[in-house]
Amino acid sequence: MAGPTFPTFFSPWSATIASIVAGLTTTVNTVQANDYGVGLQVRLVIPIPCKAQELNNVVAPISKINSNTQFELPINSLSFHLYVRTGNDVYIGQVIPVSEPATTLNFVEQNNGNILPAIYGTPPTPNVP
Repeated sequence: MAGPTFPTFFSPWSATIASIVAGLTTTVNTVQANDYGVGLQVRLVIPIPCKAQELNNVVAPISKINSNTQFELPINSLSFHLYVRTGNDVYIGQVIPVSEPATTLNFVEQNNGNILPAIYGTPPTPNVP
């Protein structure tokens, strides 16, 4: 039996890695267009057959958007192993959006009372001795 299917509640979504270009900054190309922006924290998930294990589970902020499928991370990857796309759908690298700075909240999702109930009125003052 297949597992549960979850609707797309979260935005921006994860993306499949097409290629990674090593350099003083690391350039990530995704297969599909993404809705990422500067400051968004992303995690790279790199399966072992794709090499580039130095980038596996690294979380970094996006420092530059080059196109809707390409962005840069402030990671010097010149000495890292090259990313290899295996062509096997079992082993695919992914970019997982994690968080963003609270001061910008470019990708904030409106709650509209769907997940947490809305709070009405003034919260009670804590009783501190």
